[in-house]
Amino acid sequence: MRRPSPGPIVGVAVAFMVIAGLSLSGWGLAFNSSESMPTGLYLLSPVSQIVRNQLVAGCIPKSDLTDEYAARGYLPKSTDCPSGLARILKPVAAIGGDQVRIGEDGVRVNGRLISGSQVLDVDSAGRPLPHLRVGWERQIPKGSCFLLSNHSRRSLDSRYFGTVENGDLVYRARALLTL
Repeated sequence: MRRPSPGPIVGVAVAFMVIAGLSLSGWGLAFNSSESMPTGLYLLSPVSQIVRNQLVAGCIPKSDLTDEYAARGYLPKSTDCPSGLARILKPVAAIGGDQVRIGEDGVRVNGRLISGSQVLDVDSAGRPLPHLRVGWERQIPKGSCFLLSNHSRRSLDSRYFGTVENGDLVYRARALLTL
């Protein structure tokens, strides 16, 4: 009689130990299924410094619109963030000191137009979508940043909820496996 191979059991045990080790060290894994970034598995590590083009996971600011974001299904509810919404995964488009302007043609950071960054007036269901007004221009305050997805025009990002404080960005994210 042939004994079953211990391979699957060992594989599960190793995976469990890796995940437990990541969690204890402040690292983690996240699966993204939203359309605003590529679907897949991301490695999360503690963020120490915020830099342009860095992919981060963090909390959006609490506002009068956060309940509406949840009701419309933009973000699930969660206790992870003060806004009551789940963390988001977005690239940092601008950091403290950068100049950001929203125009008819999209978002400009330090004068450079980011393609596909026009604000949308309605969501995919045709409902009005509150956003920063066209003509909005600011120097991003120190300790804050502007998040903007370069993957989807329909991303819920700083065009709609404004700047994010660096302290609300909990993780740096790196794609491990995307579809």
